[in-house]
Amino acid sequence: MAWEPPPPDATSPLGAGAAGRGARGGATLVVLLGWLGARQKHLRRYADLYRERGVGSVRFVVPVRELLGFDLGRRVERRVADLAAEIAAWCDADHQRTLLFHTFSNTGWLAYGAILENLQSRADIIERIRGCIVDSAPVLEIRPEVWAAGFSAAMLKKSSSMTGPSAESPDGYTSNGTLNNLSFDVTRPTWGENIVLSTLQKFFDIILHLPDVNKRLEKVHLVLSEKQPSCPQFYLYSSADRVIPAECVERFIDMQKSLGQSVFGHNFVSSPHVDHYRSFPHVYAAKIDEFLKICSVARYAYLIQPIEKRMENVKEYIKSFKPDLEVHVEPIVDPFGPSIVDGALEAIIVSKETLPGGLAVNRKRAERGLTQLEIEVVELLPEKSTGNKISSTAFRRMEAEKELHRQQQETQQQTVELEYRI
Repeated sequence: MAWEPPPPDATSPLGAGAAGRGARGGATLVVLLGWLGARQKHLRRYADLYRERGVGSVRFVVPVRELLGFDLGRRVERRVADLAAEIAAWCDADHQRTLLFHTFSNTGWLAYGAILENLQSRADIIERIRGCIVDSAPVLEIRPEVWAAGFSAAMLKKSSSMTGPSAESPDGYTSNGTLNNLSFDVTRPTWGENIVLSTLQKFFDIILHLPDVNKRLEKVHLVLSEKQPSCPQFYLYSSADRVIPAECVERFIDMQKSLGQSVFGHNFVSSPHVDHYRSFPHVYAAKIDEFLKICSVARYAYLIQPIEKRMENVKEYIKSFKPDLEVHVEPIVDPFGPSIVDGALEAIIVSKETLPGGLAVNRKRAERGLTQLEIEVVELLPEKSTGNKISSTAFRRMEAEKELHRQQQETQQQTVELEYRI
């Protein structure tokens, strides 16, 4: 694990109030979760990419031996739990600090899921995640052939055909943005690699179906498929990836969109597994910049109260109508919250915009054998100044404008007093 804090004088791309260092901004940290077998030096280039944009980093890698050990990955789980605790401590040191995650391959993506699982009780930390970039992943299903391909690539490194383009790739292989047409023979697995792949596939066919291992994976998969933060997601993948099939990534993107998540993707078409930045450095960097702009839309974040305070305010507001009413307020750290697990719930209130989310809740309840919720659709109130729907951002804008007006008045008064003394 390697920490590099944000530069002291950096201005974060997430904007004032959401990140960066300024009068009202905290720092932003990107958590880089490497592919299986990656080394710190491999992630250094990505850390530099973010540092140039005013974002600090922490780099986390998983050696092959740690997942192939006799403890079946328990050591990795402990390291991930320690990382989650360090991330929480970093955020607790300054309540205006924010997070980004950038994961690589299924290993980094699963590590992200494990971190989210460790932070489920920290809604205040989850809501500070501004975005997640997923490079060369995911495959949600537990598929031995995918694990075998990933381990083979990590063990054989540059001699593995998995790190080269797919034979089906129409554009060949790119290096630093330059196209190189390679023959099928160059990218076809050698007989030695075929033996390794076959052996690993048989191995994982057994290991991944062990009750303990399977249960742990399913738990993380559930978090990643149904309990991701409400921040934007960005998937970088390639049709030429021989480890993670492009159709698996696209299927997961569609699933997240159906849950109402803000999801984006880019297919590099011809670059190999976790090689998109090396193959297309300028395009990759430009895509990161585009995504950072999307993540910066939460303006006036410095005016957002801690979640505990907001929960208490909601409770007090509801009880102001009926003091003897029993009110339970739950922090929502994923698209569903308790709505898909609480059998005592009877109804859900949505707007026309969030109606698809209400329908998704009932689908999930049906899958779990729970009763369907009554869906109540309410109209949104318009904002007087624009006629657009009223929003929390509009309220925070008004508060920011009031504060700015107050500061201007104070400055003007101090100027008048100074002129009077002169």
